[in-house]
Amino acid sequence: MIGIAERNARDYGLSARAEYRHSDGSKMPFEDSKFDAVFSTGSLHEWGDPCGTLDEMWRILKPGGRIFISDLRRDMPRAHKVVLVAGCQSKRDSPRADYLDQRRLYF
Repeated sequence: MIGIAERNARDYGLSARAEYRHSDGSKMPFEDSKFDAVFSTGSLHEWGDPCGTLDEMWRILKPGGRIFISDLRRDMPRAHKVVLVAGCQSKRDSPRADYLDQRRLYF
């Protein structure tokens, strides 16, 4: 997948703006508060540790940033995703545990 993404970036003249890394979603290789936005497309249903992955997304997100999650798997209704996030929120005692209230997480 990384090879395809790199080829696409090259074909569209975006290689200087894109970098691809393979990692565990619950142990992302980026420093805190690095990104203005975090995107996940078509992978939510594959996350081995959904709460850990959401925690990592918030860790690498700059203050005021936004997270966008899209997953087209038909057997995972939007309500299940919201319950997943709420469940993670209720289990976490972190400064970023207010993501539902601040409406910075989008499905």
